[in-house]
Amino acid sequence: MILIVNFHYVQPKGRYPYPGIHPVTRWELKSQLEELGRNFEFISGWDLLSAIKEHKTLPENACLI
Repeated sequence: MILIVNFHYVQPKGRYPYPGIHPVTRWELKSQLEELGRNFEFISGWDLLSAIKEHKTLPENACLI
């Protein structure tokens, strides 16, 4: 299994003027990454490409940020 997570905006709350955009603060990002790290092993984009192109295996619970 691979979990892919994308954070678009890391900035203080209330500073992005468009509705539907939900930034996270630095503290929230840190907290979320720590939580993900307890259950997943972080991989890089290069790790994913190698797994696809060279048929390498990824960790059982891989996570790409």
